[in-house]
Amino acid sequence: FVVIATIIMGWFVFDSASSRDWIQKHDGLIKSAQIANNELMILRDTIPVLEVTKSQLLLDVAGISEDLSRRQGQLHTVPAQGDERSATATTLQSQIAEAQARLAELRGLVPEAEQNLATLRARENSINTDLEAKRNEYNQLDGQAKAAKSEYDEIQKRIGTITSIEHDFDQIQSELESGLT
Repeated sequence: FVVIATIIMGWFVFDSASSRDWIQKHDGLIKSAQIANNELMILRDTIPVLEVTKSQLLLDVAGISEDLSRRQGQLHTVPAQGDERSATATTLQSQIAEAQARLAELRGLVPEAEQNLATLRARENSINTDLEAKRNEYNQLDGQAKAAKSEYDEIQKRIGTITSIEHDFDQIQSELESGLT
């Protein structure tokens, strides 16, 4: 709340400055934004520490609520632009809360996803084992088929030889019969 209130108060001071001053000071604003970005990176590193102090800050809520009531009274005197920024901040806080809830939900799904992954890996191993067995069986059948084809070719060769010999015998028999007659 203090950070948001400080941002809003800073905006009012900025908003009340003339456009000309703003144009002249834009370089300073850019540098300030860069510094603020660096400070943001540092603040991100301090999040774990801040979470530890969260419980202590909850004790100060009563005092902050009183300060918030006073600042809300001041907000009624600012232009509509301040109200818009406040609404944006509230929307962002709501989105952050929703994102945190979604993150917690997704973290809850991790064990189930890990279990599904383990199941899929087990099925993959089983399929790979079956595939290897089928490959071995195929290789055996392929070897048997090649052996049978080789045997078939040999028998075909023998049949060809027998047919040739039979033809030769028929021819010799014809010659013998014609020579005897």
